[in-house]
Amino acid sequence: MKGEMMWMQFVTKVCARCKKEKDVGEFATDNKARDGYQSYCKDCQRQVYREWKEKNRQRYREGALKWYYRHKQEVINYQRKYRKDRKKLAVHSIRKHHPEKQPLANICEFCGINEGLIRHHPEYDMPEVYVTCCRRCHWWIHKGVS
Repeated sequence: MKGEMMWMQFVTKVCARCKKEKDVGEFATDNKARDGYQSYCKDCQRQVYREWKEKNRQRYREGALKWYYRHKQEVINYQRKYRKDRKKLAVHSIRKHHPEKQPLANICEFCGINEGLIRHHPEYDMPEVYVTCCRRCHWWIHKGVS
């Protein structure tokens, strides 16, 4: 019962900066604070940080560079993994949402050449229907000779 009353007491809190009463979910946690939450709401804390960053632009940049050089290899590894994952996701997304962009056949369906392959859409209003052909055959198709 006593613990329940304690919890009920801190459902809302007044921000020390904007003086508005807000839900405790709008305050970041702070283990050192008596009630477990920071004295400024997240919006005010964000504004304070932006103001500090503007006033101390050079100091902020120096700190960011120091951090980067200390963690350079971690950053590079993260970026490589991110790019690799995004590439996989992009391929999956294209295959799922754009079935017309499936991989091409290995050879031209007209002359059998395996270089410079493209899609030819006989019906432009049906992009999922296509023929794999080389550029030369594609040119002849559009010229009306096939």
